Amino acid sequence: MCAGPAVPLIYDFMRTKYPDLERVLEKEGFHFNQLTSPMIIEQAMKKKDPLCLKVVDKFAEIYGVEVGNMALSVLPYGGIYLIGGVTAGISEHLLHSDIFLNAFY
Repeated sequence: MCAGPAVPLIYDFMRTKYPDLERVLEKEGFHFNQLTSPMIIEQAMKKKDPLCLKVVDKFAEIYGVEVGNMALSVLPYGGIYLIGGVTAGISEHLLHSDIFLNAFY
């Protein structure tokens, strides 16, 4: 659940959990099976879509937990480098939201 291909799966979970939130991407004509991680992330970061933001929040939480577990396992005295396409896409969110750091700690 902590990789780019999981983002559409998290979206599917969130649209079930929050059925009252508008599904902007689906209203634009995209079927769920057509959604990609970059589409969901762009909708969240640039257009502030509430459902896609919930997806990014959940991903950030899962990511924080996994990075925290890795840090405890290997004690990286030289620091931790976060890389990848999703990380690049949500970097501002990771830096300015407490979700990632709270999950990390």
